Amino acid sequence: MGEAGPLPSPLMSAALSAYRLPLVVIDLALDVSGRGVYEVHQRPLGLSVPGSEGNSPNRIRSDHGGIHRYSYCTPEFIIGTPMVEARDHEEWSNISSQNRWEGVIFTGDQNARIVVQAEADNGFACYNATWSVQRRGALISQKLRTSDGAGAMRVWIAEASLSEPTVAAGWVFVEHEGAFVALRSVRGGFSWEIQREGDFTWERGPVGSGLVGSEPRPGGRWMVLEDEWSPVIVQVVRKKDVEDLAAFRSRVVAGEPVLDGDTLSFTSVYGDDFLFDMGQSGAPMIAGVPVDYGPVRAFDSPFVVGDWNSGVVRIGKDERELLLDFNS
Repeated sequence: MGEAGPLPSPLMSAALSAYRLPLVVIDLALDVSGRGVYEVHQRPLGLSVPGSEGNSPNRIRSDHGGIHRYSYCTPEFIIGTPMVEARDHEEWSNISSQNRWEGVIFTGDQNARIVVQAEADNGFACYNATWSVQRRGALISQKLRTSDGAGAMRVWIAEASLSEPTVAAGWVFVEHEGAFVALRSVRGGFSWEIQREGDFTWERGPVGSGLVGSEPRPGGRWMVLEDEWSPVIVQVVRKKDVEDLAAFRSRVVAGEPVLDGDTLSFTSVYGDDFLFDMGQSGAPMIAGVPVDYGPVRAFDSPFVVGDWNSGVVRIGKDERELLLDFNS
């Protein structure tokens, strides 16, 4: 129907496969409001086997991944980050540490996003760029001193479905039809860099990447931090959970971050207490407990559950259930 588009190689597997999604997976994908509000914890792999650093071939440690991937999901938005140990970039597999993503995706327009990102010096890729901590709708992220190819620390604020940012008491406030957002550079100011909607041209990357061409570029703006080593705080709440924007602003300003040397202490609008080591020598803490980079479950949410290294994963929603046993 219509003009034929390009067929990237990953689509060939789907086009030629007899596999069909189980009904419980389809139900989970489509019933956004029915899933409600929930948290997702995952324990992915990412560290290289010592002596096999690089990407040809990738050899990944199976005893410890060094990553606790966390998402807070609501019908209005999803905010998430891969919480990683502060390690040297050479300890990670490149397929794990390249261009890691963290931020907020809002319901509605597919470009309605707020993304925390360290700019790639070469305009293409950087490795082991940031480390972070998150609990519910509050995220703290900082550029890693052991990063490779990472430049300015910044936050992307899309134009689609999001209001014009306003600044008050050191915080940047943004509004979505279903959520309020507050952003903050912990140390130092920031500047705006406007990006107009148009086409973005891919240049050819490293040898063998084959990345060349163009694609639509959404409009929006970058919040560029003056201090590249300053942590950035992102807080997002559902509108139905607060009285109005004024009430949200009051709660945000009341939780002013406190710096004591390289130690950042902060209480989110959700009431969660964070302790963040800006010197990057110790794991971030939530309510006095350090982030666990080796949780007992590989998948942990109300819908997908599987113990680490068990080979068994349960997927369930309402009356539907699917048990995957990779040991048999």
